Amino acid sequence: MQTTSQLDECADTAQPKARLTGKGQPLLLVDENQFESAGKHLVQCRNKVYGKCAVGVSEINGSVLPFVHTPIAKIRPAPAAVALVRRHPEIRNIANVSYPFTQRKPGLATVLEDSERRAMSWLLNAWSQSADGGFPHSRCCLLPKNRSWAPGYPETTGYLIENLLVLNPVFPARQEAVALRTGEWLCSIQHRDGWFFSGVRGRTPSAFNTSMILGGLLQLYQICGQEQALTAVLRSHRWLITSIADDGRWTRGLYRKDYFSAYYARALWLLALADQQLFSGKNRELLQRSFQYLFDLLRRDPFVNSGFDPGRPSLSHTLAYALEGIAGAGDLLGCSDAVLWVEGMLENINERSLVYGKIPASFGPGNRVDASYVLCAGQAQFASLFLKSFLRNRRPPLFEAGSRWLSDLAALQQRSNHPAVDGGFYASSPKWKGYFPWRMVNWTNKFFLDACNAYRAGI
Repeated sequence: MQTTSQLDECADTAQPKARLTGKGQPLLLVDENQFESAGKHLVQCRNKVYGKCAVGVSEINGSVLPFVHTPIAKIRPAPAAVALVRRHPEIRNIANVSYPFTQRKPGLATVLEDSERRAMSWLLNAWSQSADGGFPHSRCCLLPKNRSWAPGYPETTGYLIENLLVLNPVFPARQEAVALRTGEWLCSIQHRDGWFFSGVRGRTPSAFNTSMILGGLLQLYQICGQEQALTAVLRSHRWLITSIADDGRWTRGLYRKDYFSAYYARALWLLALADQQLFSGKNRELLQRSFQYLFDLLRRDPFVNSGFDPGRPSLSHTLAYALEGIAGAGDLLGCSDAVLWVEGMLENINERSLVYGKIPASFGPGNRVDASYVLCAGQAQFASLFLKSFLRNRRPPLFEAGSRWLSDLAALQQRSNHPAVDGGFYASSPKWKGYFPWRMVNWTNKFFLDACNAYRAGI
């Protein structure tokens, strides 16, 4: 039996003096006299009584785990004890366990630093494959190299500009050069009336895409002084403002004809931001009516009214759009009730998601969800939402939730020697599931980078 002084010596030398169990796993034990106090917590956990036992740690495959040692089993990993030891520092102190092993899992901040770099590298490599100057919509992993990259996608190219210029300065000089080139491309494809088209080859106006691009071009003008970007922003602003009816509904460029879904709140947020910064909020009253329309729609049934199609379940991707837009626009337009409502929704979604160990891919009426896979962009968006909410009110549970979902998503990031794969995410996990199967879409990386930035700001 090792004494306290022996354990201290182990910590000093970083080489634990351990007795081996029958399974060859190193075992550290405290003096049994010290167990009485620690055992008050451990023996009652989950109503399991471990009998005469001691607290220690075991290193298994590089992971350090507290455990309970009993005369019955040479080593008995106890998940309940693990949780309790982590929650009660006094147990670690009583056991005098200072985790003296040299092999440790890197902390989340270290993991995310590497993941952020890989995610940006993947995007920059994707952009280099583009023939038009935009970020490719996606890469199909079933097609040969010369056909695997889709054409540039204006919508996501627009909102990636903030990651290039502001949020994720991983390769600053190269990112600025890419942002300027993408801005030139976006300005060159804008319709003379101010709108941008839907999809990658469409010629149909898209209000949502126009607003996403407006937000990126506005930052390009403000940071880099690109005058043509400002001209494009003013055109888009005018077209969007004139698309709003007196009751707040948007009437042009909708994904589904006459369906103004709650996820357009994210587009409204960026439009309101541009209106405030460029026109001192002269259209504030009209935008407030639009905000109230969407907020009322969302509150009636957030899981049905946030999707692409009326009456259908909402993808986590579009639900996150709706919640982020309502929180952002609510902040901007002075509706604090909306911000609090969104935080309540986030807590509800987090509780439901913990049951499945993932953010469900879609949410429907009557608490129905599709948790058969992870929609990676949606999980990234929710991680970012939790972390941004924490930055707003400093409530630790929000940071813990965001960190958990972000950590889980980082584990799904691809690691490879191939630059077309390394740092990317399959749109669905498993990759053959329903959201862009076998494809890596660029907006997953965008929202993952958003969440990395929010995490860094919160620690």
